[in-house]
Amino acid sequence: SRRHLCRSLRGRHQLVAASPPDMPPIPKGELLQAYLERHRDSDYGFQHEFELLPDRFTDRTTRASEAQENLYKNRYPDIKCYDQTRVRLAQMDGICGSDYINANFVLGYKERKKFICAQGPMENTVCDYWRMIWEQHLELILMLTNLEEYSKTKCAKYWPDKRETKNFGDITVEHVKERAYSDYVVRELKMTRLGERDPRTIVQYHFLVWKDFVAPEHPHAILRFIKRVNEAYSLEKGPILVHCSAGVGRTGTLVALDSLLQQLADEGQVSIFNTVCDLRHMRNFLVQSLKQYIFIYRALMEMAQYGDTEISASQLKSTVTKLRQRDNGKEKCRMEEEYD
Repeated sequence: SRRHLCRSLRGRHQLVAASPPDMPPIPKGELLQAYLERHRDSDYGFQHEFELLPDRFTDRTTRASEAQENLYKNRYPDIKCYDQTRVRLAQMDGICGSDYINANFVLGYKERKKFICAQGPMENTVCDYWRMIWEQHLELILMLTNLEEYSKTKCAKYWPDKRETKNFGDITVEHVKERAYSDYVVRELKMTRLGERDPRTIVQYHFLVWKDFVAPEHPHAILRFIKRVNEAYSLEKGPILVHCSAGVGRTGTLVALDSLLQQLADEGQVSIFNTVCDLRHMRNFLVQSLKQYIFIYRALMEMAQYGDTEISASQLKSTVTKLRQRDNGKEKCRMEEEYD
């Protein structure tokens, strides 16, 4: 099973609190009923299940995050990174803690290290961010926060303005181009490093409509976003860097959905609770709020019910023509039936 696969990847762990239940996967055809059952009585079922998720593991330590020389590199004091899965930067001579950045490797559905989940960079860690991108050979960045939300800074702007160039330590970043869509922006960045000949291309997908601690109003936008990212992803491109502000709430929700959507497609079932448990063993507090946990269920339920409803521009005319047709003996056309 997926649960045992993940446990074999990470090794068995013992929780500080009582071990959470090993919940059976939910078949595709039962997702709607599972959602409705948990939604009863003011989301009591969701609340109960969310509270069973572990947030501490005895086989995980956070010494690097707690080291005196690294405290100022953490955006939030309670969001620490596990030593066992943290991304280690190349040590700089004579600089204690120069290998530290608040980021962890996180598994995907089948890949051990599909993602790097990180906090949003601060002004004093932007250069470290670009060092990580260079050293880990990253090509895809998913940004799930705005620079400012609720009149508070959530992330430092770590890329230059359009068609401009900016230096971050010994790394130079050029903003080549960008394209805006309804819910997100795609930016192409080119980076070079002092002493290195060949430039590298980085593509940043910046999702614009997801506020901290909450969930998007409707799943379709984030489902389409995940689809676009996976169309661009390949193992050869290295891990996908995902960040919001703390790197746990929105970041964890997207990473969980990516894994579960693939499980739904491959197996016809989903292990939502177990998957979030496994992800939290890689980086603490992934999927931070109850609303985000419920959103995962809702997005998967809608995908199971309706599938991928996106229509490309080239197929729109033929699709509308088909929907206007009436099947033999029926009063309504397919479009009217779909609307009903």
